[in-house]
Amino acid sequence: MLKKALFYLLAVLVGATVAVVGNIYYQEEQGSIANIIGDADIYYFYSDYCHYCQQVKPYIEVLAEKYGIKFCNVAEMDENCSKISSSLNIKYVPTLVISAEEKNYVFVGYKEVMDVINTIKGLK
Repeated sequence: MLKKALFYLLAVLVGATVAVVGNIYYQEEQGSIANIIGDADIYYFYSDYCHYCQQVKPYIEVLAEKYGIKFCNVAEMDENCSKISSSLNIKYVPTLVISAEEKNYVFVGYKEVMDVINTIKGLK
């Protein structure tokens, strides 16, 4: 019985520690985005045939007006989009790239892209 209680106590402590560390990391990443978004180049990689890309696109279009987001359709990319795609080895869509201060922040997949969109929307 004592072993079981110690096991559960240890599990709770480990879980709480992981939650605190995760929250600190999340806050640092959100702060990083807030600090760079104004001067950043932002690229949205998508496909016309991607269901998730189509769900994200209306939100990106609203932000594109304010932040100058460049749309990169993977089926017909211009030279600039191709260069970024190659250098960052982008293979999946939707992908959002925020490039600032010689550092690239790459967010892949519906959830990550929407999290960044919501962070950017919160900065207004």
